Amino acid sequence: MRIDLQEVKDRLMITNDEFYRLAKEHSEHEEQLEELTRRSYLTEAEQVTEKNLKKRKLFLKDRMEQIIKEYTKESGVAR
Repeated sequence: MRIDLQEVKDRLMITNDEFYRLAKEHSEHEEQLEELTRRSYLTEAEQVTEKNLKKRKLFLKDRMEQIIKEYTKESGVAR
Protein backbone atom coordinates (compact mmCIF):
# COMPACT_ATOMS: atom_id res chain seq x y z
CA MET A 1 0.00 0.00 0.00
CA ARG A 2 1.28 3.45 -0.87
CA ILE A 3 0.27 6.63 0.94
CA ASP A 4 1.67 10.12 0.77
CA LEU A 5 3.72 11.76 3.49
CA GLN A 6 0.94 14.10 4.58
CA GLU A 7 -1.39 11.17 5.15
CA VAL A 8 1.24 9.47 7.32
CA LYS A 9 1.67 12.69 9.33
CA ASP A 10 -2.10 13.03 9.71
CA ARG A 11 -2.37 9.48 11.02
CA LEU A 12 0.50 10.00 13.44
CA MET A 13 -1.02 13.24 14.74
CA ILE A 14 -4.05 11.20 15.79
CA THR A 15 -2.41 7.99 16.96
CA ASN A 16 0.99 8.99 18.35
CA ASP A 17 1.12 11.31 21.36
CA GLU A 18 4.82 11.99 21.00
CA PHE A 19 4.49 12.92 17.33
CA TYR A 20 1.57 15.22 18.14
CA ARG A 21 3.56 16.95 20.90
CA LEU A 22 6.63 17.34 18.70
CA ALA A 23 4.60 18.71 15.78
CA LYS A 24 2.84 21.19 18.05
CA GLU A 25 6.13 22.42 19.52
CA HIS A 26 7.67 22.62 16.03
CA SER A 27 4.75 24.77 14.88
CA GLU A 28 5.06 27.05 17.91
CA HIS A 29 8.75 27.57 17.22
CA GLU A 30 7.98 28.32 13.58
CA GLU A 31 5.56 31.05 14.68
CA GLN A 32 8.16 32.53 17.04
CA LEU A 33 10.77 32.53 14.28
CA GLU A 34 8.36 34.22 11.88
CA GLU A 35 7.75 36.92 14.48
CA LEU A 36 11.50 37.49 14.86
CA THR A 37 11.93 37.60 11.09
CA ARG A 38 9.40 40.41 10.79
CA ARG A 39 11.53 42.65 12.99
CA SER A 40 13.96 44.98 11.28
CA TYR A 41 16.52 44.64 14.06
CA LEU A 42 17.23 41.88 16.56
CA THR A 43 18.92 42.49 19.87
CA GLU A 44 21.75 40.20 20.86
CA ALA A 45 19.37 38.27 23.13
CA GLU A 46 16.86 37.91 20.29
CA GLN A 47 19.61 36.64 18.00
CA VAL A 48 20.50 33.99 20.56
CA THR A 49 16.83 33.09 20.92
CA GLU A 50 16.51 32.82 17.14
CA LYS A 51 19.55 30.53 16.96
CA ASN A 52 18.25 28.31 19.77
CA LEU A 53 14.77 28.11 18.22
CA LYS A 54 16.27 27.00 14.91
CA LYS A 55 18.34 24.31 16.62
CA ARG A 56 15.38 23.04 18.63
CA LYS A 57 13.13 23.09 15.57
CA LEU A 58 15.66 21.04 13.61
CA PHE A 59 15.91 18.53 16.46
CA LEU A 60 12.11 18.22 16.52
CA LYS A 61 11.96 17.74 12.74
CA ASP A 62 14.62 15.02 12.90
CA ARG A 63 12.74 13.18 15.65
CA MET A 64 9.45 13.43 13.74
CA GLU A 65 11.17 12.01 10.64
CA GLN A 66 12.47 9.14 12.75
CA ILE A 67 8.94 8.41 14.00
CA ILE A 68 7.63 8.52 10.42
CA LYS A 69 10.28 6.03 9.29
CA GLU A 70 9.49 3.71 12.20
CA TYR A 71 5.78 3.93 11.46
CA THR A 72 6.15 3.20 7.76
CA LYS A 73 8.49 0.29 8.47
CA GLU A 74 6.26 -1.27 11.16
CA SER A 75 3.01 -0.78 9.27
CA GLY A 76 4.39 -1.87 5.91
CA VAL A 77 3.29 1.40 4.34
CA ALA A 78 5.37 2.75 1.48
CA ARG A 79 5.64 6.45 0.92
